[in-house]
Amino acid sequence: SMTHMRLKWQILQKFVNYEDWVMQVDADELAVFPKGERADVALAKLDAKGHNAMFGLMIDRLAKDGDIDQLTQPIGRQRLSIFDQYPLNCAITLLVQQSDIRKATAYRGYLRSTGGNHELIGMSQEVAEEYRMKGPAAAEKLATDIIVDHGKLHRYFPLKDGKYLHTINPTSQFATLFHFKWIRGLKRKLLRRRQTEDYTNGQYAPIIAAIIESEFAGRETTFTSEHREKICQKALVTDLAAGDVDRPITSKE
Repeated sequence: SMTHMRLKWQILQKFVNYEDWVMQVDADELAVFPKGERADVALAKLDAKGHNAMFGLMIDRLAKDGDIDQLTQPIGRQRLSIFDQYPLNCAITLLVQQSDIRKATAYRGYLRSTGGNHELIGMSQEVAEEYRMKGPAAAEKLATDIIVDHGKLHRYFPLKDGKYLHTINPTSQFATLFHFKWIRGLKRKLLRRRQTEDYTNGQYAPIIAAIIESEFAGRETTFTSEHREKICQKALVTDLAAGDVDRPITSKE
């Protein structure tokens, strides 16, 4: 929403310098960099290669029985890790919700992401070269047009030299965003939002349909074994069960 974008941009403007890296991760997500590298190591490599952004691909972690209403248990001695509690790697966001799983995971402090953090606002290298040829006036007009599209938010939008959009140069590598959006109360929340938020009916309609179907059938679990066969990776779960649960997903996977 625009309200969310304004709040986010205000915080970035107040606390973030151009040289900083911003890691944009929701409370129910865990970002794992390629090869499992620490954030400082991965970001230093991006700096060295002149990249200013890394996108991540979202992998939904689901409880073994397909229940999306399972409460996360405290992690500690004699407790299961969150990966053990939600052992299935699934594509619910992509295949069921049919939403964009690509998110701006890390970017430099002079860039801004959209409300859902799926995109960065700026110029690709191709567009930057095109407007370099057209000249400063054309590049300045492009930035003005983009700013106008965001209304009053323009005051929080950083421009290069105060006039131009920044060029986005993302790495070709992707982080893995493990998505643990399955907590007790989620079913009721989605059904309630169906009545109060118009976009919920469209965005979450398939998941809501699965909830209603499970309740009508008297099932505790939202997604049946047949569902899980279609949307989850059984082969990968076997590998992860061996203990290598918190590694990033490879391109092949």
